[in-house]
Amino acid sequence: MTMSKTKPKNYSRIRLIGYITGIIAVALILLVVMTSFVQRRAIQNEIHHALDQEASEINQFAASGIDPATGEAFTSPQRFLEVYLERQVTEPSELIVGGVPGQGIVNQQVGAEAQPFETLSPDVQELLKVPGSSGTITDPQAGTLSWLAISVDAHGGQGVFSVVVFHKSAEEQLSEQILWMALLALATLIVTALVTWQLSDFLVAHVGKFEREADRAITATGVAPLPTSGGQEYSRLATAANRLLESAEADVDRERQFAEDLSYALRTPLALVDENLSEVRSDPTLAGEKMPAISAEISRLRGAVDTVSELGTLARQRYLITEGDVDVARFVQAYVTNRLEEGDVIAMDDSPTGLLAAVDVGALRRALDEVVDNAYRASEPGSLVNLAVTPERDSSGRWARITVSDEGRGIPAGEEEHVLLRFAVASNDPQPGHGLGLALAQGLVAGLKGRIAIANNAGRGARVDIDIPLAASANR
Repeated sequence: MTMSKTKPKNYSRIRLIGYITGIIAVALILLVVMTSFVQRRAIQNEIHHALDQEASEINQFAASGIDPATGEAFTSPQRFLEVYLERQVTEPSELIVGGVPGQGIVNQQVGAEAQPFETLSPDVQELLKVPGSSGTITDPQAGTLSWLAISVDAHGGQGVFSVVVFHKSAEEQLSEQILWMALLALATLIVTALVTWQLSDFLVAHVGKFEREADRAITATGVAPLPTSGGQEYSRLATAANRLLESAEADVDRERQFAEDLSYALRTPLALVDENLSEVRSDPTLAGEKMPAISAEISRLRGAVDTVSELGTLARQRYLITEGDVDVARFVQAYVTNRLEEGDVIAMDDSPTGLLAAVDVGALRRALDEVVDNAYRASEPGSLVNLAVTPERDSSGRWARITVSDEGRGIPAGEEEHVLLRFAVASNDPQPGHGLGLALAQGLVAGLKGRIAIANNAGRGARVDIDIPLAASANR
C-alpha cells in the first residue's frame, strides 16, 4: 500500500532528474567533443602555418644568395645550410635539419621541446630526407610529428631543409584542457541534479496527477479526454494532451479512410482482372481477346491507386505551399496553350487580367487537369471544352472564378454535389471510371482555401466553377 503511493512520486522525480541531467550531459559531452575537435583542427592549422612560414623564409634567404661573412655569393650548398641554421631561431616544438643529398646532415636546430634528428627512427629519418616530401607521421619515441622537406638550389648544388614540428607538447596541453573541461562538466551535472531534486517536488505533483488521469483515459473505452480542472500547470498539460488526442484521432480517421478507399479502389478492377485471367486459363485461345480488357483494368487500377495516394497525401497536409501572387487569367491562358499543344480541343474566353491569387501552381494545374479530363470523358470525341476566368464577390470574400464548360451529357438533377464525393459517379455515365478525379480536384482546391461547384449549362453539358480567393494585392 505504501509503495503504491510513493512509487509514482519517487519514480517521477527520478525520471525528471534523469531527463534534465541526461539532456545537459549530452550537451556537455557534445561541447567537450566539439571543443576538442576545433582545438585539434586549430593545432593542425598552426602547425601547417608554421611549416609554410618556415618554407617561405628559406626560399627568401635562398633567393638573396649572399653570404653575410663575405658579402659574396655562397660557395657551396653546405655553407648555405650552415649560415641559415646558425642565424635561425626555432620555435620550442620545431626541429630544422639541413643536409645535402649523398653527403648527410650538415647541421640542425633543435627547439626546447623537440628531439634531435638522430634520435628519430630510421624510417622517419629517411622520410625527412626526401626532397619535396611532407605529411604527418608517428615516431615510436617522439610521437606524432609533421614535416616539410624543402629543396633549394645553391650555386651548382642542392640542399634540403627538413622542417619538423612535434605535436607532443600541444597534445599534452589540449589533453589537460579537455580534462579540466570534463571536470567542470561533471561539477555542472552534480549541481544540476541537486537543483532539479529541489524543484522536482513542486513539479511532480502535477505530473503525478497527469499520469493518473492519462492511465484512466487509456483504460477507458474509446477516446476519453482528460479533465482540465486542477492546478494551472496540470490544466495546461491536460489541455495540450487533449489537443494531441484530437489530432491523433483525426490522423487515425484519415488513415482508416485511406485504407477503405484503397480497398474500394482495388476491389472491382482486381475482380475483373481475375475473371478475365480465369477465362484465359480455361481457354488459352482467348488470350488475344481478353488481354485488352485486362490491360485496361490494370491501367484503371494504376490510376485509382495513384489518385487514392494523392488524396491520402492531401488529407495529411495542413495547407499547400503558395508561390507568390499569380495572375489567374494568364495562368489559365498558359494552361490552355499547353493543352492545345497536346492536341486537345480546348478554348478560353476573353478574361480580365489583374486577378491575383496566392496559389500553389502545381496543385491548381493538377486540379484543372482532373476537371478538364472529366469534361472530355463526359463528352463526345472532338467536343470543345471551354475555360473562362471572371471576378466574383460575395459575403465570404473576393474570388477569381475559373469556369470549365463542356458539351457533354451533363449531370442528372440532384447529383451535382454527389459526384464530388470519393468513388462517386454520375448515374448517366455509361462507362464510369474510378470516381476519384473530381474528389481529388476538390481536395486540391480546398487546400488552396478555394471552393468548387458543379452545375448544368443552360443548353447542353455541364460546367465546373473553381473559386480561388484573391490576394490582398489584387485590383479592387
